[in-house]
Amino acid sequence: MNTQIRNAMLAAILSIALSMPIWAQEAAPPGADPAQAQSRPAAAPGTLEDMVELAQRTSPEVVIAEAQLREAEGRWRQARLEAAQKAIQAYWDQQAVALAREK
Repeated sequence: MNTQIRNAMLAAILSIALSMPIWAQEAAPPGADPAQAQSRPAAAPGTLEDMVELAQRTSPEVVIAEAQLREAEGRWRQARLEAAQKAIQAYWDQQAVALAREK
């Protein structure tokens, strides 16, 4: 009976882990099309909008802030996964105790 509980717990953990996004995947800025951003050449600034867009895209402060954002999102996802794993472990511990009481 222990192997059945262990197998069910493993299946639950795997299903949660596989439903989460890939941790190493780099996120595109909100509202940006990654394919368009890579294929779009850097144009010489002509209008105010072009200058602002170029400054936002190449500013070291913005690049650092985006990297920190991705890092924080990774820590958030990891914390969610750990919380789910703890909840699953607690559930299966309760099931094991209930099964042991029945015997």
